[in-house]
Amino acid sequence: MKELVLHGCKINCEEEARDVLLYVEDKLELDEFETLFDHAKFHDKAYFQDRDGHHYLIEYKGGEYFILEK
Repeated sequence: MKELVLHGCKINCEEEARDVLLYVEDKLELDEFETLFDHAKFHDKAYFQDRDGHHYLIEYKGGEYFILEK
């Protein structure tokens, strides 16, 4: 997986990312075993909010994940 950078915090794998991505918008309705990365891969995008209340978008393009601040 491509190394992601979120607020200067490098995320090298989904396990670390799960610790950072705390709040998921209700509309995603992720099931128990689906991660934000799974959702982004299937739907091409996923939204989330970090601990500080900043909103982000994960986009999946060409086999890579991109995190954009909204």
